[in-house]
Amino acid sequence: MPQKLEKSLPYLSLQEDTCSFVKHGAKGDKFTSKKPVEFETKPDSVRTNARQFLDEQTRIVLVGKTGVGKSSTANTLLGHSCFRTSDCPKLVTEKCMQATGTVLQKSVLLIDTPGICGINEKKQEIELEIKRSIQLAAPGPHIVLFIIEYGRIRQDDLDSISTFLKYFGEKLKQFLIIVFTHADNMKKDQTIEQWLRDISELNGFVNECGRRFCLINNDANARDKEQYVLCLMNAIEALKLKNGLLHYTDYAIK
Repeated sequence: MPQKLEKSLPYLSLQEDTCSFVKHGAKGDKFTSKKPVEFETKPDSVRTNARQFLDEQTRIVLVGKTGVGKSSTANTLLGHSCFRTSDCPKLVTEKCMQATGTVLQKSVLLIDTPGICGINEKKQEIELEIKRSIQLAAPGPHIVLFIIEYGRIRQDDLDSISTFLKYFGEKLKQFLIIVFTHADNMKKDQTIEQWLRDISELNGFVNECGRRFCLINNDANARDKEQYVLCLMNAIEALKLKNGLLHYTDYAIK
């Protein structure tokens, strides 16, 4: 399990039911806690150490099936094209790629991974490469974004979830936010919750991840992209605080 921070550093403890998620059309996120933040260190050093934690680079890994928009989502977050994308439903990212940048005044490291179940004959090679993302995000990622394309969910979409959990283990759900791409495909008379209720297996996965999900349209205009990025970054910061600013380690995949 992730190790608690040393006594010399502040440790944030938040209410268990604290969560952050963004629904279609929402202007912000929900993040509440009735329990005050507790620091296990001397008051004189709390401000300095807390600021160091809050200013720490946020390490984010993007995973998902081939062609769902992992690279495009990373580019949207960074505000420019760092990762190669393609409209063809084939494996574009064969090796983990990484890029750093500043998003809403926050320093971030983004790691793009090959598509889960992308090419059968390279299944073992792809598995090892996806697992390598944890080392690239050393000492460990704060957040994992599981990317799923909004719309018709096929069996290989559901298979990618079970394969992902086989790679990393159940504990990674604590650090996971689900991102539904192609938000522009959402029907005007349908909410994301209504759509999920019709897909029991996917809805169950969302439940297991604390119903932390966001929508994004990587083809939106610049102004709308800013809103999508704001919502996603709010969810990321909220989950970091909920986890006490801890990060995932690779204990589950050794």
